Amino acid sequence: MAVFILSVSIVGVQSVHEAYLLLVRIVSHGVTGLSVMQVPELEGDFSCKNPNFIPLLEKIDRAQQQLGKNKAVPIIMGPVTYVLLAKRDLALAEAVDRLLPTYGQLLRKLQQLGCPEVQLHEPALTTDAGAAAQDVYKNAYTQLAAVGCPIDLVTYFDDLSPEAYQTVINLPVAAISLDFCGVPGSAAGNSTLANIRKYGFPVDKRLGAGLIDARSVWADDLPACAAVLQELTSLGINNISVQPSTTLQLLPFDTAAEAGHLPAGLLSKLSFAVQKLAALATLASGSVKPADAAAAKAWGQPPDGPIIAESTLPGVDPDLLQRTEPFKIRRPKQPQFHPFPTSSIGSFPQTAEVCVLRAVCFVFANPWLLGRAIHRIEAPSSGEVW
Repeated sequence: MAVFILSVSIVGVQSVHEAYLLLVRIVSHGVTGLSVMQVPELEGDFSCKNPNFIPLLEKIDRAQQQLGKNKAVPIIMGPVTYVLLAKRDLALAEAVDRLLPTYGQLLRKLQQLGCPEVQLHEPALTTDAGAAAQDVYKNAYTQLAAVGCPIDLVTYFDDLSPEAYQTVINLPVAAISLDFCGVPGSAAGNSTLANIRKYGFPVDKRLGAGLIDARSVWADDLPACAAVLQELTSLGINNISVQPSTTLQLLPFDTAAEAGHLPAGLLSKLSFAVQKLAALATLASGSVKPADAAAAKAWGQPPDGPIIAESTLPGVDPDLLQRTEPFKIRRPKQPQFHPFPTSSIGSFPQTAEVCVLRAVCFVFANPWLLGRAIHRIEAPSSGEVW
């Protein structure tokens, strides 16, 4: 349910044609900010005295009309993760403190709209920088919880360190959503379930169990997932919501689009966003028979060895996996740059002129114009030659 709201709130355009028209309107109205990847820059007195929440509130109102007030859950980037991602001159604690009044105003607005809760996403908690900011998290969420709007603190992309986990479960929030899957294929495994076994989980909070792997295109082992749910219940955790490990926007949309393009044996093993939602509904219904206790015991453990893909698939020419020429011959034919050339992936100065030019280039899908207009930009993004 929350993933659907994320899609409605952030994407908001229903077709490529609509997106194109939107870009044309942006450029024609002289808007000077358009970027797929922008890093927040917190400089000077960036505390917002009169924030404009209207665009966000309008989207929430639309979601409430479509889903009902009791199901439309806003998703907001948490303040600590936001600051950790930003370019700033201030220390982390001071920068977060300056933003907290604005977050408090937003939570009050959402509470007035009748939102049942608000998801605050803090994926930085899974990083070393986030784990080292425990006092900042304690201060921030103590202040935000005082507003009275129920908060679901969401982490994902990996597990939490034992220290970070103990901090999080003691924060004054209504729910905590955790990633039980982590990095697909990681040799480190995932310790979320192990943390719960060792340190417990508070009875006054809801556990968001991210058991459906939202970063893997492979079908989930639902009996194993059900075994984990069974163990969580045996540990005295009865308030559980079953959910994906992170947003499903990271996956392709539907395996149905691959029919006729992939071998049937392979297609049946894949699970994209549509299939993940179906698996989620099946798991949450309680109709899946749990695997034996060994499946839960093995959950999150690293694989016994490296995952080796089959080198030969029906209809695949083995020669396609081989280079036609050695590197010494290929390299002189490739674009030549001096050592450590400047990249173009979001690192341009955010001047009004550059932002407008960027918008024009996005509209006409011609990055060559942008590369030629900016001095000293020699290396294109992602290895693409302009």
